Amino acid sequence: NAVNFKLEYEFEKMELTSITGYVKTERDFGENIWSTPLEAFAVVHAEDMEQFSQELRLSGDADKFRWIVGGYYWNDTFESVNEANSADILGLLAGVTPVAWQNDQETEAWAAFASIDWDLTETLMLTTGLRYSTEKTEFKGGTQGTIVDSAAFDGFVGAELGIPEGSVIPFTETDDEIDEDNTSYRVALEWRPSDEWLTYGSVTTGFKSGGFFGDFTFDNEELEPFDSETVTAYEMGAKGTLADGKAQLNGAIFYYDYQDIQTFVQGSVGFKLGNLDKAAIAGAEIELLASPLDGLDLRLGASYLDTEVEDSNPAFDGNELPNSPKYQATGTVRYEFPVGETMAIALQADAKYTDDMYRESANNPRLATEGYTVLNLRGSLLAQEGTWEVAAWVKNAADEEYGQERFGSDIIGQYVELQGNPRTYGVTLNYNF
Repeated sequence: NAVNFKLEYEFEKMELTSITGYVKTERDFGENIWSTPLEAFAVVHAEDMEQFSQELRLSGDADKFRWIVGGYYWNDTFESVNEANSADILGLLAGVTPVAWQNDQETEAWAAFASIDWDLTETLMLTTGLRYSTEKTEFKGGTQGTIVDSAAFDGFVGAELGIPEGSVIPFTETDDEIDEDNTSYRVALEWRPSDEWLTYGSVTTGFKSGGFFGDFTFDNEELEPFDSETVTAYEMGAKGTLADGKAQLNGAIFYYDYQDIQTFVQGSVGFKLGNLDKAAIAGAEIELLASPLDGLDLRLGASYLDTEVEDSNPAFDGNELPNSPKYQATGTVRYEFPVGETMAIALQADAKYTDDMYRESANNPRLATEGYTVLNLRGSLLAQEGTWEVAAWVKNAADEEYGQERFGSDIIGQYVELQGNPRTYGVTLNYNF
């Protein structure tokens, strides 16, 4: 359930805006990522989330500048109960199944912000912005397991405990909170040498809140809070209109300097969310949009990333960041032409190439995914005024096999890859009332 209210009130050279939001979600779902007859890790989740937000902002215009000031409040609560049955893995190897974990978390945040756009000349504009944020998160949670084989459990922990079968024992438990604040800013300069060209440069700082790892854990170290992440982003770019408006070219280069970057790291047994000392991302992207003929639209894009971690732990120092492919490229071709007086046919092909990449910060080659290309095709018959459309489509037309995610542990010797969708096809009817 979601409710949003937006109120705007205009008075002399100013406008007051109020945005109120409320969301409540309850869901129960299950997953079995191994997808085999074995009960390896069949999980059921029950989650309850509630969010409330309120934003107030006042904006106005003057002769040479435009300004905005405002405040923001956010509160959310999240509760979950999760149970993983693993009779054929943890039950046999460790003598424990099911493993259950609970989370009870509340976050309250406040922020104040201000921004001004300064018209320095007719072609030069300076943007300055400042934001102060404070946030508090309270967290209770932990993991417990049921002993189904006392001897196997004693062998797993390396001690003769003699816990009776059927006993529920706590693995981890915490009742903790974090309280933090941050001041961030933005400075940007835009130059429009002509009506066809815009160039810009900016320096922006930001942060990502700290928090707690809400998955299953086997050591209290894995429940220790992780710190907030900060970044200073430098970007330069240009946007230009070419060929009498038939094409647009966009390009940018950027450098991101991260401190205390958040990522998954190896815990004593499993994984946890933690911080690495530093990381840097340097990159570039380019995009071309063109309509060389009536009804023909082209879009081509490419990007390059170079990432590196700096950390006191040699297992991470010098590594690439996870989920950061060095090269990516996209392309779309769409041609639409009329059929008779009222209808049209549209033909479209789009493709995306993604380079190989590591999926976790230790750069374990077993947890890397290979590069892939996905091609999608679509043909449709539609009304020229846009009231209806009948389309036939094929997604992943070449039936490319590729991994979207990969995770696992050298400790238990199992790795899981989430595969992308195979070739799928269908027919869609759209009608606008």
